[in-house]
Amino acid sequence: MSPEQRRRRTIDALFRYFTGLARQRPIVAVFEDVHWADPSSRDLLDRLFGEITDQAVLLVLTCR
Repeated sequence: MSPEQRRRRTIDALFRYFTGLARQRPIVAVFEDVHWADPSSRDLLDRLFGEITDQAVLLVLTCR
């Protein structure tokens, strides 16, 4: 598996984890120091922002 495929599969797995939890009960996810986030973490956050609008998820982001 190429590094890009591995990265995509990891982001997909994390996204499925978040959405699976949110289906069971409301969740709060805290991401600290987002200004230091790597590109893969930003891709995950972008996906979460774009696709979980209909679920009970509170995303809290901190940055300087």
